[in-house]
Amino acid sequence: MPDEPPPDAELWERGDEHAFGELYDRYAEAVWNHAYRLTRPG
Repeated sequence: MPDEPPPDAELWERGDEHAFGELYDRYAEAVWNHAYRLTRPG
């Protein structure tokens, strides 16, 4: 069974570059899509 990725809270607590990269990879697309939906022409 593969290792499970650390939970978000653990990454926030670590606060290092690798933790930031993990969080970025997890959520960048969702944040981008949300921002696009908020700012697209109506």
